[in-house]
Amino acid sequence: MTQELDALRTENARLRELADRDSLTGLLNRGATQARVDSLLRETGGGVLLALDVDEFKRVNDRFGHLLGDQALQEIGRVLRYYLFFKDDIAGRVGGDEFVLFLTGTHAPEFIESKAGQLRQRVMQIGRDLGVARRLGITVGVAYAREGDDYRALFERADQALLAGKQAKNGTAVFYEEGMQVTERPATPGGAPVEAEGISADMVQIRRQLREQEVEPGAYCQDYATFQCIYRFVERGLLRSTNSVYLLLITLTDRAGGYLPPDLRETMVGLLKGTIQSSLRLGDVFTQYSSGQFLIMVVGASHENAEMISGRISLRYSEALPSGVDVCLQHDIYPLEAAAGK
Repeated sequence: MTQELDALRTENARLRELADRDSLTGLLNRGATQARVDSLLRETGGGVLLALDVDEFKRVNDRFGHLLGDQALQEIGRVLRYYLFFKDDIAGRVGGDEFVLFLTGTHAPEFIESKAGQLRQRVMQIGRDLGVARRLGITVGVAYAREGDDYRALFERADQALLAGKQAKNGTAVFYEEGMQVTERPATPGGAPVEAEGISADMVQIRRQLREQEVEPGAYCQDYATFQCIYRFVERGLLRSTNSVYLLLITLTDRAGGYLPPDLRETMVGLLKGTIQSSLRLGDVFTQYSSGQFLIMVVGASHENAEMISGRISLRYSEALPSGVDVCLQHDIYPLEAAAGK
């Protein structure tokens, strides 16, 4: 009973933690951010809140697409969670492209500017990595906790400083609440030019998004739904091509042709997947069809080639099997035909 109660408490804690998280970035959501900052303010009475807004994010979304925008937000969330601030500080996503950082303790403006500068550089690097050059940046509004503050009051002042920064557009990244005398510093030294507008720039970005960034050796492994789309696309292509395409079905069984026990099957299927991937060309594609079967598509191959590929997979798999394991591979081969159409 004690173990069951402990397991139930653990699961409830896990579910509460999930409910507090923003689904896209993994940061605290708006409600959880407010609750935790309020709790820290009651306990310590001090701290500094940074309101962060991604510069021109709507423009990035509109021009490059929401998928890239989501990637950018996810990367920004990763930076906030793991790279810049202390373990006990709070990072939250409180709007579409709006974030909050709450740093406990007392921090000089120079420290805040240093950390915000690091963060800005990381965000700009995210933009470069995603192919939007220097379009991504951040503006930061800063407010220091005062006696009697709660989250709403603290955030309101930081947000007002942020809005003032957005309106100023003077190249300064960090803006402080009204009344603080802080020397402004340029956010981006050097004034490097932004990439040129135009269709050609759009096409460069599209190509960068479409291309495989890190090409793994061996065949192209895809989930079944994606494999099905590729299959149908190839079928259509055969309407205008004399190319030869074959589909191979590889089935893992015991010596009697039956299913393997579940625990053994999982291990043997993993080994088979690796064998298939390393035995095929970069241009071949395969997928797991069932718990013990794989489908392989080979383009430009004859029936004889397909038989040789099946034999090579079987040989390499048997050589990789642990001693004493008695399993069998079966294969079926058939040619693809052009899709039914004009």
